[in-house]
Amino acid sequence: MQIKEMYVYWQNNSGGYSKEIRKTYKDNMLILPVKCMEATTHSYEHLAVADKEVIPKEVYFDGVEKGLDCSCCGDRWNRLDEWDTPKKIYIYEDMSEFEKSKPGRYSYYVILSELKKSRYWQYRLITKTYSLKV
Repeated sequence: MQIKEMYVYWQNNSGGYSKEIRKTYKDNMLILPVKCMEATTHSYEHLAVADKEVIPKEVYFDGVEKGLDCSCCGDRWNRLDEWDTPKKIYIYEDMSEFEKSKPGRYSYYVILSELKKSRYWQYRLITKTYSLKV
């Protein structure tokens, strides 16, 4: 297990649903989709960034004003400001490592083996394999 200090873009459940964003994962871990140990949801819906100036392409602001988000629920994403501080992100290699040391409630975490199983990750591996054969 690794622990990194990162800033978190917390996704609001605008319109009654959250968007899972696993495919933002990159090997350099500058942007990580993270889960939060909440009472109701355990999906990759929040984004952690190493640098406060980084805005992932999945994050947008003023969604209600632009007609992208529900006006009664509010904007899906909010800007980071001077009051936002880095959060501890628990990074686990696989589910067995996670089960041995579960993070506390409202902690942010990621299980790398889950991200690597996503369609995007498999596509990248197939592309790399294919390009080596050519």
